Amino acid sequence: MSASLVIAPGTPRGDLQEADVHGLLAERGVPISPEIRGSIRAALAEYSDTRPEPFVRAVASGRAPTHGADGAVAVMREVLHPGERPTQEKRASNDHYSRARVPLVTKGQTIGRLTLPTSGTDGMDVRGRVVPAKPGKKTSTVIDASVKVLPDGTLTATIDGIVELDREGLRVSTTLKLDTVDFSTGNVEFTGSIQVAGEVRDGFRVGANRDIRVRGLIDAATLRAGRDVHLDKGMACPNGGSLSAGRDLRAACLNNVTCEAARDAYIDKELQDCRLIIGRRLIAPHAAIIRGQATVAAGADVGTLGCEAHADTFLWVARAPVIDKLAQNVSSMVPTLTTRHQEAKHRLDEILKEAVTHKTAERQTELRFALDSASSLADRLSKGCLSLQEWSSRATKPELFVRREVFPGAKITLGMWTIEVHARVVGPLRFFLGDTGEVMVTDLAVGRTRPAQEIAKVGASPNTPRLDEVASSLRRLKRAA
Repeated sequence: MSASLVIAPGTPRGDLQEADVHGLLAERGVPISPEIRGSIRAALAEYSDTRPEPFVRAVASGRAPTHGADGAVAVMREVLHPGERPTQEKRASNDHYSRARVPLVTKGQTIGRLTLPTSGTDGMDVRGRVVPAKPGKKTSTVIDASVKVLPDGTLTATIDGIVELDREGLRVSTTLKLDTVDFSTGNVEFTGSIQVAGEVRDGFRVGANRDIRVRGLIDAATLRAGRDVHLDKGMACPNGGSLSAGRDLRAACLNNVTCEAARDAYIDKELQDCRLIIGRRLIAPHAAIIRGQATVAAGADVGTLGCEAHADTFLWVARAPVIDKLAQNVSSMVPTLTTRHQEAKHRLDEILKEAVTHKTAERQTELRFALDSASSLADRLSKGCLSLQEWSSRATKPELFVRREVFPGAKITLGMWTIEVHARVVGPLRFFLGDTGEVMVTDLAVGRTRPAQEIAKVGASPNTPRLDEVASSLRRLKRAA
């Protein structure tokens, strides 16, 4: 990249001519510019023939190329997931369970910047030849579709979630991944899904608007998912735990848990001392249900019901708590409505026997309005009962499979009927309602079907209002009005 003038020691100054140096450079292909002429002149003026060492001076130089810069992705520090480190707010707080601050981003939010590679600037050697610059390389970071690159290089999120940057690339993820949930994380709330590789410790809360999956064991914690809950090792809570799933629940086992699942619950091994409300089916053909209570709307399939100690174990099948509550509310209104109707009719009959005056006419109008109001309300409630009955018939299914055995102490409610076995009954069995509404049982091993009362005590379920009877009472009240 340079040309130097080298003069041997002792060379007389008078033998050195500027033109000779120009000729040497020309022979080597170096073009002579005014700058080079000035450098040669200055070098010759500086030379002294008394110097004992060779005289060396650069008289021409090229221009080194400026290589291009590589592209890069820079993510704003405040939007990166901080891992399991507790925040400053949590350290300062006395509440060691306090909610973790997960740095969520929203759709359209700026999360960083993409710098494009530059081409660089070419150089030139002393002969005037171009020395090409190396262009910069594109960034090796893969940018996911969840991140949008604007024309000026600004990076924005295309969805709500959490920003992740690793060797696989940059993305906005709807899944929050944690090693454990304990004092290092605090309680966790997230708008997407949550995956926990390890345990959820005693007393902590985990909430997700989508799914929750925990691969380790769960202590007495609280879990809430807008969609599915998947517990690989289950949930064992000596001090009591709770979970709710907006759709399905899958668990190895549950112990002392209050649980709600809007759709189906799949249990692999055991339900012990639990309180379950299942919106559709309980699917646990290999599981034992011991103590506690479970309410299932659309049928159940279990392995064992009860235990050898004859502990109280309650299973309600084809029951929906919401429908039951509405039915009880309507049923409780019937006696009050009937009493008010009878009182108004009795008073009206008495007034009709009296002489007509302005005052009695007004009173007749008031009582007739009361009777009409009672009739209208009875009509609406009657139609409501029929709608509830129709809804119940679609949402519930009076069917129970027991694959292994039922022990005394197990109390089964199938629709409007209760079933209690006198002695241990071996399955596989299917309990269901026959065409006449009678509780039937089929021994699936031999295909024999018979009335359930032959192997168990069967009776009407107490405190369970029959919607058809309530509707009939309301229709009678309407006709009497």
